[in-house]
Formats: sequence, structure tokens, C-alpha cells
Amino acid sequence: MTQDAVLASADSIEKLCSALDDEDVGAAYGRQIARHEADPIERHGRMFNYPAVSQVRTLKSRQYLGFKTVFFSNSFAIYRRAALEAVGGFPLDAIVSEEVTVVGKMLLAGWKIAYEADAVAVHSHSFTLTQEFARYFDIGVHHGREKWLLAEFGGTGNEGMEYLRSEFRYLLTERPLWIPYAALRLLSKYVAYRLGTHERHLPAVIKQLLSAQQMYWRPRSEGESVADAGPQPGATDKTAGAVRS
Repeated sequence: MTQDAVLASADSIEKLCSALDDEDVGAAYGRQIARHEADPIERHGRMFNYPAVSQVRTLKSRQYLGFKTVFFSNSFAIYRRAALEAVGGFPLDAIVSEEVTVVGKMLLAGWKIAYEADAVAVHSHSFTLTQEFARYFDIGVHHGREKWLLAEFGGTGNEGMEYLRSEFRYLLTERPLWIPYAALRLLSKYVAYRLGTHERHLPAVIKQLLSAQQMYWRPRSEGESVADAGPQPGATDKTAGAVRS
């Protein structure tokens, strides 16, 4: 669990662990709900990404889920040790989304991935435009460098359009005056993501300015990984909650 996730009930961890009762499940993550003071955009994001229905995904799920097949969150998750070790553990040089890389490898190796909706934690953020821009720039960098994820599971365009339609329907009903701001945020996220996927064309100083993981871009000695650099200033703690053997 990340340090800002709060269990919604005393049995949330037990319910998350139960997902690994199926020996073919390599990793599982729980449902995240918005904090009490969340704004409507923040609240919709949790509703869209963490529905009330549990789900088990296999490699075949990519046929109808596309890139959503590898959606995962380390904020409230559990890994089967054998599955994690079988795919080489977490990548040491991933800028963000190391869990997505691991899940993608697990699915390709024949493992299942579970979403346990009955295991609930309160966890959400209200990002500023600048913070969200930096976040999506880093996601774009990750996807640009891990092209096999998009090749195996499809691009993010369809999911992005589905999210846009869902958010606008939600705001139209709940808070219509937020729609212009939501449109601005979505445009900012799209531009940031596209810049991230093409980061190889940008000078290092610009990438460092655009990124939320500024330490990632500092010069490193030969053989040194990002993990050796220590925590990133202002970055969210992404320590996994548990590894089950």
C-alpha cells in the first residue's frame, strides 16, 4: 500500500489476499474510492477505473479490453512471489508504471490478473493542471520506452475516448459547470502524453522540467539504475503492499 491509502474496512486486506486462492492469479489489486472531500473530476476517475464488480483477466481479455487489460495500481495490491520472480521482478529503470510492466509480462507468461472489488481502500488525489501534465508526460515516456505493451495490448486511444464520454456524462448530471475545466484537463493530459511518447526528441533539460520524476533525468554513472538514486522529490511512494509466496 502507498502511505496515503486508507483501508475502508477491517477485512479489506483479507479480501484482497483471497484473490490469490486461485493459484493461476499472479497479482491482484483492490478497489479505490474517492476521499470525502474529492472534487467531481477526482470522484469520477475513481468510479471509472474502479467499478463495483470484480474481474479476473487473462491474455484473451485484450481482445475486448485492449490496453485496459494491463490496468493495475500499486496503491493497494498483492503479488504472488512465484509469479513476480518468474517475470524478473519490478524493472529498475521504469520512470513510472512499473506495475503495468510486470502485469503485462505476467499475462504474456500465462498468469491471471485479478481486480477484487470487495477489497476497498480510500485513495484519490486532486492534481493541479501542472501536476497532472507532469504525471501524464511520465506515463507517455513509459509507453514510449515499453512499446511492446502497446503492441501486445493495443493503444490507449479507445480507452481515452471512453473515459472522455463517461466523464462528460457524469459532469453533465452532477456538476455541469465543471465541463469546461474538465475539457482543459483532458487536452492537457493528451498533449503531455504525446510529448512523453516522443521524449527522445527533447533535450534532457526540457524533459526534466516537464517530468514529475526529475531525479530520473539526472546523469547516472555506468551500471547505476534509477533505483540507486533514491526517492524522487515530490513523487508518490509506490511501495507494494504485500508479496505472497
